[in-house]
Amino acid sequence: LMARVVTITSLGPLLAAANGMGETIWPSKRWQEVWIVSIIFLLASLAGFLTLSLMLRDFGLLTLGCIMATGASYAGALWLVAMYKVKFPRFFGQNAAGPIAAGCLVGSYLFLGFADLTCGPPGHADCYARCFVPEGGLHYLIWMGAAMLAHCSIWLFLNEDEPLLRIIWPKILTFRLFHQEEPVESTETQ
Repeated sequence: LMARVVTITSLGPLLAAANGMGETIWPSKRWQEVWIVSIIFLLASLAGFLTLSLMLRDFGLLTLGCIMATGASYAGALWLVAMYKVKFPRFFGQNAAGPIAAGCLVGSYLFLGFADLTCGPPGHADCYARCFVPEGGLHYLIWMGAAMLAHCSIWLFLNEDEPLLRIIWPKILTFRLFHQEEPVESTETQ
């Protein structure tokens, strides 16, 4: 259960990267509200997941998959619109890695949630008779491969060296280690 809670909290950096890119391209005061809604979504997702996991044990991973797919689809849609707005020099290649990877993440999490009903612990009762892979539990490896590929592609997308991809982080997350005062010019002449 705790590993799944950590998985949901991993949506935080994904939402932050999407919101930061959106704020970079479309500066507006409305992004403060979007940041707050993202935090509320994350907290509500945690509360909803814990509640549903404790009440309906067989549908815990399906709930996790749907929550993660919602966050990844938001990030992918925002990145896709941002790519259209910025008009990158080449659409397919490293620049398209973010939206494609977010789409892959959506698919992998939905696959994990729905496959777990027949190939995971709930399918053990009928000896995995309705499981579509040869062995019960093999769907975890399929999901992990797709999710790892998607996360590596997102890393590639966020490390693109385009000047318009400089992500703005909320002011509450930025701080200075040392307060630097501007140099005062001396008015004395020798």
